[in-house]
Parts: sequence; C-alpha cells; structure tokens
Amino acid sequence: AWSARGGRSVYLLDREGQYRFFYCHLSRYAPGLVNGAAVRRGDLIGYVGNTGNARYTAPHLHFEIVRLVTSAASTVSRVLNPYPLLRQLLEQPPLPPPPPLPVLANELVVPSYDQQ
Repeated sequence: AWSARGGRSVYLLDREGQYRFFYCHLSRYAPGLVNGAAVRRGDLIGYVGNTGNARYTAPHLHFEIVRLVTSAASTVSRVLNPYPLLRQLLEQPPLPPPPPLPVLANELVVPSYDQQ
C-alpha cells in the first residue's frame, strides 16, 4: 500500500483478525510479496526506507501494532505499545539462522583444474 504519510507500507492481520501490524516508510517490498499472501515469523516483507512523510529523515522502520475490537455496530482500533510484546517474543526460542545469501559473481574465485 502507499500513503502520503506512511509511504510504501505493509499491513498484516493475524489469523483471528484481532491485530493489525503496520510497517511503513519502506524503500521497497520483498520480491514476491503480494496482497493476500500468508507470511510467517521471520519472513522478509520489505526493506527499511524513508518514504512518505519520512522523506527527509534517515531510513527507518515505523512499526505499529493495532488491536481491533469489533462489535455489531463498529470496529474500534487501539494502537498498542509494541515493546512488551516484543520482549515476550525475545523469550521464545530463537529462529533457525536464515540460509546464506547468494555470493555475487565478482566475489567468486573459480578454481582452475589442470587437464592432464
């Protein structure tokens, strides 16, 4: 999504539709990220940037967690302080390391094999 304030942004909803996770000021999206795609903990969704109203700031990530409370009459959203939730995540077992990044061709050393 794009907005004047948030710039290049990603909105994620939890499975139950109770929480919305908002990432904005991204410089670009992860390759293959499309609307409606399921993402899991540790998936790449984008790259830190300074889009939207952050144009004249250092690249950074604006992250929000919003609690959605739905009733028969309306949906009310409440922005939460993410710090306590992130602390809880840090207490969980760490994710396995990501696969190694590809090596660029100009960094390769190709061995030579003498034909005998």
